[in-house]
Amino acid sequence: MNPNENEPILPAPSDLYRRMAKFYNHIDQMRDELGRLTGEYADLAHSPESLAVDNLGAPITPIDANDAVLSALEAAEQRLYRVQSAVDVAHEHASRLKLTDAAAEHRDQQLERQERGEHEPDFPLFDNDLQQARDDRSRGRRRTR
Repeated sequence: MNPNENEPILPAPSDLYRRMAKFYNHIDQMRDELGRLTGEYADLAHSPESLAVDNLGAPITPIDANDAVLSALEAAEQRLYRVQSAVDVAHEHASRLKLTDAAAEHRDQQLERQERGEHEPDFPLFDNDLQQARDDRSRGRRRTR
């Protein structure tokens, strides 16, 4: 692999896998809250005599407004279910990914350079030229081709 300071550092698939698990859990929490909201609006539906509406928009009855809320919440639940199912499939496949040994080593080297604040030269080097270029720099010479 060619070291290049402009080359992005690849993310570790294991880190992405853990982030995806957290994302899945966030969706689960959203679905839980959505279920609680739906239940509470369903409770309101059982007491229509206790509901009223304002007169700021198009005319609507309290029962129709509450039914519209319940319908929209159900649609949101269905969409969140589909999103969560898709993330679950992605998570399953993500568990199979890893970097090659060479890519993992390259990533580790990039992270080490980043931590030390080192920068590679602006010109591309081939792997076999890397050590020679470093040696030349340490001797104060610039290598030419």
